[in-house]
Amino acid sequence: MRALADVATQLRTEGQSEEMIARALVQSRNALKQQFREDMDPLVLALIEQRNRIKYGHPVGPTADALRERYGSWEAVSAAACRPADLNRP
Repeated sequence: MRALADVATQLRTEGQSEEMIARALVQSRNALKQQFREDMDPLVLALIEQRNRIKYGHPVGPTADALRERYGSWEAVSAAACRPADLNRP
């Protein structure tokens, strides 16, 4: 996930808006999660997706808009998208 910070830097250099950057990072992060989950045990994957539907309303995780509402700015959404998941947090 930290490699996404390089993507954010590149997009900023190109003059992209903070909203566009945040949306691109969240989309990339979710794509990475889906790619990783392809080899998971189907039962484990079903549990993860069920938890995400309950918590975020989406099987992969929070949307960019949900993160914007949670963090208050597109810059904060971008920063969150670049952080590894805290697996100790409920």
